[in-house]
Amino acid sequence: MNRRELSRRQKQVTIMVANGYTDGEIAKELNVSISTVKAHMHMNIAFIKMNARNRAELAYRYAKYEDKLVKADSELELQQ
Repeated sequence: MNRRELSRRQKQVTIMVANGYTDGEIAKELNVSISTVKAHMHMNIAFIKMNARNRAELAYRYAKYEDKLVKADSELELQQ
């Protein structure tokens, strides 16, 4: 993943995509337009920050990213 972190909203959208939500469902849930969801997906999250080519790859890459964070947190706890 690119070194730039995802914003809170970008994480919300990414998690919803990973859970199979459509752009329309995400827009309704977050009370934004579908074009806003698409902008988050295509310009900010999928292509620039997560380097994903499609929704499935985005879900996969985000799961791997989250898994690394969990492992890093666990290792820090063990060191303390």
